[in-house]
Amino acid sequence: MGFDLVYPADWIVRDLNPAIPVIKTKLENEAKGEEDRHRTSCLQFYFSAKPGGPKSTFIALGEATKCIGQEPNLASFALGTMTSLKKKYILSETEYGSYSVKGIVFWTMRTKAAKVDHSDEVETIEYVGAVLPKGIVFWTAHCDSAKAQEEFEHARLHFENGGDTEIVPAHAFKKTVTADQNPKKR
Repeated sequence: MGFDLVYPADWIVRDLNPAIPVIKTKLENEAKGEEDRHRTSCLQFYFSAKPGGPKSTFIALGEATKCIGQEPNLASFALGTMTSLKKKYILSETEYGSYSVKGIVFWTMRTKAAKVDHSDEVETIEYVGAVLPKGIVFWTAHCDSAKAQEEFEHARLHFENGGDTEIVPAHAFKKTVTADQNPKKR
């Protein structure tokens, strides 16, 4: 899809190939309409690992533009991500951010999350999405410790266009005021 991932050597890489048909079937059954089912069939699983803690999970996924038949939309991805999370988790302390590297725009989200049916177990969930020339890619981590979160955020991405970044650089969640958020400009 046009990126390489550099991650800590102690991450336990998991082979998702045996689980992919089951995961896709579950997602297709949860899909609302033919477009959602088609997009689910286009999902590509690139990487999965256990960073930092026993319950932490990292996954890299994507959808090729050629398969979905249209240019990927980062805003739709962000909305779909939040809608999906709110069905399964009680979210708090949610932060949104964005950054760009060599013309690639990234959307990122970080939240504390407790499963609806196990609200005493809180984890940090982070999503990062970007539209690359070949499609949309997203990296997600469910972290049960600060160590796992830090390892996810500092893993490095290298892109075909020469771009290089941490998955979540330090400036990703910096608050900036844009013209549409500034009440004096309305």
